[in-house]
Amino acid sequence: PRNRRLISINKRYTGSRNALFNERHDWNSLLTHNESLKFTHYSRHFLPHADHLVRYLADYAASHGLHVRLGVTVQSVLRLSSGRYRLGVTGMGQEGVQCEFLLMAVGLSQPNRMQWFNHNVLDYSNMPMNLSQYTNKRVLILGSGNSAFETADHVRSSAALTHIVTRSPELPLAFHTHYVGHLRAANLQLLDTYQLKTLDAILNSVDLSRPNIFRYNRTEDTWTPNLRASIPSRSKAMKRKEIRRLDQKSSRKQFVGKINEAMTRESKYDVVISCLGFKMTSVNFLEGHPAMDKDEKFPNITDSFESENNANMFFLGV
Repeated sequence: PRNRRLISINKRYTGSRNALFNERHDWNSLLTHNESLKFTHYSRHFLPHADHLVRYLADYAASHGLHVRLGVTVQSVLRLSSGRYRLGVTGMGQEGVQCEFLLMAVGLSQPNRMQWFNHNVLDYSNMPMNLSQYTNKRVLILGSGNSAFETADHVRSSAALTHIVTRSPELPLAFHTHYVGHLRAANLQLLDTYQLKTLDAILNSVDLSRPNIFRYNRTEDTWTPNLRASIPSRSKAMKRKEIRRLDQKSSRKQFVGKINEAMTRESKYDVVISCLGFKMTSVNFLEGHPAMDKDEKFPNITDSFESENNANMFFLGV
């Protein structure tokens, strides 16, 4: 996370001496027989700082004598006729590195961008973290996940107003869906200020793919929304196959799209930050490109995390 606060729980105490039970509730530690190499010894915080995880991983690698090469780029991946893989790596010569098993842990670090974006639209990955950059600015954040709300929590202490615009008709709240990757309560401070009628606001069900959804004024260096032309009816939004109702039997209030006094067509924004998710980092596969899903976001894998069309190529974190 850019704010350096993890949302992986650091459960130091469970009231049990059962090691397997404790491991089940330890979200950060790697498997080891060395009790001193448990992440619970590195931070006392329930949601720890990312620097503690970096220090923990360095100690783990040193303790186990792992050969980790940092600061290099894998330029290409070639599947040989023998079934082995050859990686073109910077500083390793033409031969590169060969292996029988290839574990892909490249992550989702290629940001999604809309066609109407220009260079003035910031990405979550490169936005300034210095709060002085947002002093008295009107900030618009695109997205409905943890990165969007984490960003809102970070800038709102300096910003004049903070608005979030999402494509979904409702927020995917983790305490409703029970999925840890959905929006976590730790990042929901803006939802509090929105409901308390401050200048912060959330607008749902906006079709951000439309090219005229926001207009850029080069003279003023501002963005003006054209929201009324982009909000589908609630019935159409809820019928979309890709939108799953969080709980159809629940009577809780839905976060459906609406225009309120804090967000109108006359609104202007000084800063636009895109937090619309990521795709898998592009890797130059010279041969043996892994089969991908229809959205080209995730690789198609078996129940053992192996690529469907490449033997001995496994994907971690998917």
